[in-house]
Order: sequence, then C-alpha cells, then structure tokens
Amino acid sequence: MSFLRPWTYRITANLRVLIRNDTLVLAVLAMLVGAVVGGAVVAFRELIVGSQFVFFGSATEFLAKHAADLDWWRRLLAPAAGGLIVGLVIYWLIPQRRPLGIADVVEVVALRAGRMPFRDGVVAALVSAMSIGAGASVGREGPAVHLGATLASVVAAALHLTRTLTQTLLGCGVAAAVAASFNAPIAGALFATEVVLGHYALSSFAPVVIASVVATFVSRGWYGPYPALEVMDFPDISL
Repeated sequence: MSFLRPWTYRITANLRVLIRNDTLVLAVLAMLVGAVVGGAVVAFRELIVGSQFVFFGSATEFLAKHAADLDWWRRLLAPAAGGLIVGLVIYWLIPQRRPLGIADVVEVVALRAGRMPFRDGVVAALVSAMSIGAGASVGREGPAVHLGATLASVVAAALHLTRTLTQTLLGCGVAAAVAASFNAPIAGALFATEVVLGHYALSSFAPVVIASVVATFVSRGWYGPYPALEVMDFPDISL
C-alpha cells in the first residue's frame, strides 16, 4: 500500500487548498464515511439474514416462532454447529481471540489514536453475522459499531489525518453504523458523541450528524423508511 501514499497525501492537500478549512474538509469526509459505513452495515445485516437461512432455512425476523416448528435435532444442531465454526474462526483469525465490539472502539479512541486494523474489523463482522444468524443471543449493535469505526479508521489512515481528525472521523463511523443499523440517526449521533468521543464540541458534533444522516439515507434506500423496532399498539387502560 506504500505506493498509494503520495496520492492520498495529494488528495488531502488538494482538499485543504480548495476548501481552506479543516472543518469543511471533515464535513466532506463525514459524508464519505456515512455512505461507506451505511452500505457496509446494510451488507452486514444481509449477511445475518443469509447465515440464518443457512442454519435454520428461514430468513424471517421471527426466528423463535420458526424454530419451534423445526425438528428437535435441527434446533440443537444449528446453534451448536454455528458456535463451533465461530469459535474456531475467532481462535485462529482474531488476535484477541474474542469478539470485538464497542469497548474496543472506545479503547482505540482513547489510547491508540484511532488506528484500527482493517482485517480484524472485517473478520469480526463476518464472525458476528454468522453468530447472530446461528441463533446466538447477541445483538448487532456492537459488531456494527466496530465495523463502522474500522472503516472510518481506514479512511483516516489512507488520508494521513491528524489524531484529532482521526478520532472525530471514528465518531462519524460509529454514528453512521448505529443510524444505518437501526434507522435511528439521532440516536447514532448522540451515541457517538457521548460514548466514543466524550464531548459535544461543534467541530466534531456537526460531522457526526452529517455522517449519521447520510448513512440513514443509504439504509432507507435499501430497507425503506421503517423503524427497526416497532412498538406494539396497546388498548387504552383506565386508572
């Protein structure tokens, strides 16, 4: 990848010359990260559905109801086989030998200047999608956040951004991941600023909101404007 460095330096320099403002440069990069992470999270969600179809023969969101109609041996074998495969992949391909999630992103922002290995992030996302599809009692929030932060870190590293800009871009990736995963742009922006960045400075909050909104547009373009978690209608209850 060393041959790409002159080009990435030139891209960053040209942006700064053209715009002459780091805040506007970060806004442009936030739109890029929002689009990339939004597409990646859509692919991650589709991979979960595909894994579930392989293990249980159904892509429905009501997995418990579908599994109740399966033979007992398949209900036992599907999660056991999925767990075995996931365990082996984590043991051999992830250096930490454990799933990666939100805590790892917070650690990277605080202690490692926002640098995250691309390979570990992709493998962790694939393993998490397989685990959820096989019936593990885990959610997609942690894996989606880690994937979004990894992709944002790759962009920051390719453009040789400073530590501060890199950390802000990671916040953009996290916000975009939550927004695209749950169709929740406001929650994504607030989660990234509170949990990952730890402050509401305008210089970072504005790009985070931009990335969150762009990722939401990408997700809604694929799934439509429907809430990820629907609230049931309850009848009126008197005092």
